[in-house]
Amino acid sequence: MEFTLAEDAVGLNPVRAMGHPLNILPIVLDFSSVTDYSTGGEEIDLSNYFNYEEHIMILIPVTDGYLFEYDPDNEKVIVYEGDGTDGIAEVANEGDISSIGEIRAFAFGY
Repeated sequence: MEFTLAEDAVGLNPVRAMGHPLNILPIVLDFSSVTDYSTGGEEIDLSNYFNYEEHIMILIPVTDGYLFEYDPDNEKVIVYEGDGTDGIAEVANEGDISSIGEIRAFAFGY
């Protein structure tokens, strides 16, 4: 199940130039509907906002013990959690991560 992407976070303009040609997009990632996480990550499509997808980076803060990584090659957000041994591991396949809710993040690209 894919999470919801709210592109226009809190009413801000969707894409702002941060120095030619880098742009920044404030986004809200809503995981509240993800009750069956897929190993390898949840798909995210930002192709409407950036010309060169291979240059996209997404900064997502650690939230409620979950760590996030954007995989630009596969266009997915991977979710990790503590594994109980002071390490981290990807959330199990079909794991319920709906408790994460909404997270404000920033996407950077050209």
